[in-house]
Amino acid sequence: MINKFITIIFLSISCSVFSQTIEEKSRFTFDALKYNNEADFSKYEEDILNYEKIYGIDSNYLKLLNFYVENYFSFKNFEKSIKYQIEICDAYQKKYGNYSLKLLENLSILSFLYSQNKELEKEIETRKKICEISKKIYPFNSAENINSLEDLSYIYYTTKQYKKCLEIDLIVLSIREKLFAENNPEYLLSLTKVALDYSNLNDYENAIECYNKEIAIYRKYNCDNDLDYLNTLSGLAQIYTNLRLYKNAIELNNECVEKRKLLLGETHIHYLSSINNLALNYFNIGEYEKAKKLDSIAVFIKEKVFGKNHEDYVFSLAHLACDYRGLGEYNKALEIDQECIVKYENLFGKENPKYLLTLGNLAVDYSEIGNFSEALKLNLECLKIKEKIFGKEHPDYISTLNNIAYDYSKLGNFQQSLSINKDCLDIRKKILGELHPDYLITLNNIACNYYDLSEYQKALDINLECLKIREKVLGKKHPDYLSSLNNIAQNYSKIGEFNKAIEFSLECLKISEITQGKEHPDYLRNIENLASNYGNIGNYQKALQFDLECLNTREKYVGKEHPDYLKVLNNTILVYSKLGNNQKALELNLECLKIREKVLGIEHPDYLITLNNLSSIYSELGNNQKALEINLECLKIREKVLGTEHPDYLTSLGN
Repeated sequence: MINKFITIIFLSISCSVFSQTIEEKSRFTFDALKYNNEADFSKYEEDILNYEKIYGIDSNYLKLLNFYVENYFSFKNFEKSIKYQIEICDAYQKKYGNYSLKLLENLSILSFLYSQNKELEKEIETRKKICEISKKIYPFNSAENINSLEDLSYIYYTTKQYKKCLEIDLIVLSIREKLFAENNPEYLLSLTKVALDYSNLNDYENAIECYNKEIAIYRKYNCDNDLDYLNTLSGLAQIYTNLRLYKNAIELNNECVEKRKLLLGETHIHYLSSINNLALNYFNIGEYEKAKKLDSIAVFIKEKVFGKNHEDYVFSLAHLACDYRGLGEYNKALEIDQECIVKYENLFGKENPKYLLTLGNLAVDYSEIGNFSEALKLNLECLKIKEKIFGKEHPDYISTLNNIAYDYSKLGNFQQSLSINKDCLDIRKKILGELHPDYLITLNNIACNYYDLSEYQKALDINLECLKIREKVLGKKHPDYLSSLNNIAQNYSKIGEFNKAIEFSLECLKISEITQGKEHPDYLRNIENLASNYGNIGNYQKALQFDLECLNTREKYVGKEHPDYLKVLNNTILVYSKLGNNQKALELNLECLKIREKVLGIEHPDYLITLNNLSSIYSELGNNQKALEINLECLKIREKVLGTEHPDYLTSLGN
C-alpha cells in the first residue's frame, strides 16, 4: 500500500495584521473573527468585493482571500473555499506569470480542496498543471519535480487508473536510477511502486521481475531484516497467490512471519497480516490443518488486542470458519459464520461487503450439510441487497446469481438453474467480453447444467469451446484450463467414449502433477476421475490402484471424516464390488455409512447415496430382504428431504 500524506498549511491571520494598514483600510476590521458559524461569517463576504474595488489586488487583499479560504474550509464549505482559492491563483498568475513558485504553492492548496470536495477531474487537471509548472521552474531531476509527479501518480493510484500511474512511476524510477545508488531507499521505493502498478494491471511477469530485482538488492547489501524488504516479499507473495503458485507464496510468507514476529512482535498488525496470508496459502493447497492452526493464533491474539467486537477479530474468525469448512467440519463452520454474521451486522449493517460475504459463506455451510433450501433462501436475501447496492451488472451481484443457480441445481431444478446461468452469461458477455475468466466460469456452469439434464453432447461442445478459449487466454498450466480438461473427460465418459475420456484425464493429471504436486486437492480429484474412467472400460484393477493411492493421501492430509476421503472410499467400494469382492465392499460401505451418519446426519444426500450403495451390495450377496429394507428407509428419507419429484427420490422408487 502506498501511504501518502499531503500537508496543507493555511495562512493564519489575526486582526493585528490589518491594523497595520493605512487608516482608510482600517475599516475592514474583520469582526467575522468572533463568529463560530458559517451563517454569521458569510455576512462579511462583501468585504472582499469592497476592498478590491477600492484598493485593487495587493498583499492585504490576498491575505483577506486566504482568510476566507481557511474559514470556509473549517466550516467544511469546500465550494466557497475553492471559489476564493481560485481567485488567489488567478491573482498570482496575473502578478507573476504562468510559472511562479507562489502560483505552484497555491495550486497545491487548490488541488487539496478539490480532493476534499471529491471533484476528481478538477483535482487531476490541477495536479497536471502543477507538474507542468514544476518542470519549468525546477530541474527535471529535482526532488520538487519528483514530488509533483508522485502526487499525480498517487491520485491515479487511488482512482485505479493504473496505466497512467505506471507511466508516471516509470519516469520517476528512471530519474532516481540515474541519481542514486541501487540500495538508496528512494530508488527501492520507486521499484516497489512500479511493481505494484504492473501487478494491478495483471502484468505479473514484469511485476515479478521488479520485485525480484528489489529483493536481490536488499540481500546483496545484507538488508534482509529491513521492514521494507519484508513488505517487498509480501508483495511478491501476493502475486504468486494471484497466479495460484501457492508453494512459492508460502516460502515468502513464512519468511515474513518469522522476521516480522522478531522485529515487530506478535501483536503488530503487519505480523498478523502475514499470519493471515500464510494461512490462506496453506488453505489454497488443501493443508487445512495448518491453515486452521495459523488462523486460530490470529483469532487468539486479535481477541486479546482488539476484543471480540473489532472487525479485525471478526475477519480472522471468518477465515477460521473457512478452514473448518475445508476440513469438512461444516457444523463448526456454520456455528462460527453465524457468530460472524451477527457481529458484522452490528458493526456495519446489512449493506456492507463483509456482511454480504459472510452471508454467502453461511449459504455455503448450509449447502455443504445438504440444506439446499436454506442455502437458497440466504443467497436470495444476499442477491436482493446486492441489487440495491450495486445493480444487476456488478460482479458481486452476478456471483451470487451463480450461487443461486447452483442451489437450484442441487435441489433438482436443473431447468431453473440453466435459465439463471444463461442470464449470467449474457450479462458477463456484455460487460466483460467472451475472453474474461468469469465469462468462461459461467459458460462452464451451463455445460454442467446440460450434463445434469443428460444432454452430454451439448455439454461436451460447450466444454470444448471453453477449453480452447482458456488455453488461449490463461495457458495450459492454469487451474481453470485443467478444470475444463476434467469436464471434457467426464462428458466423453457419459457418451461412452471411455478411451477419449482417459486421454483427457491423463493429460490433466500430467499437468497437475507438474504445476500443483501430488498432494494438491486438484491433483487428487484428477486421480479420482482417472480411476472412474478406467472403471468404465472394465479395467477395475487399474481403477482400484488409483483409488487406493488417492485414499491413502487423503487419509494422511485430511483424515477419515473429511468428505473428500469419504467420496474416494465410496468409489473404492464400488470397484471392490465390480471385482466381485462384495465382502470387502460391504465392510468398507458400513464404515463409510457410520462416518457419514456421524459427520453429516441421516438426511444428507451423501449419507443417502451410501445407504443406497449398501442396498446394492446386500442384493449382490443375495440378501434381497435386507436390500429391500434399506431401499425403503432411503425412499422415506428422500421423500421427506427432497420431495417426490427429485431425481434421487425417483431412483430410490425404482430400486
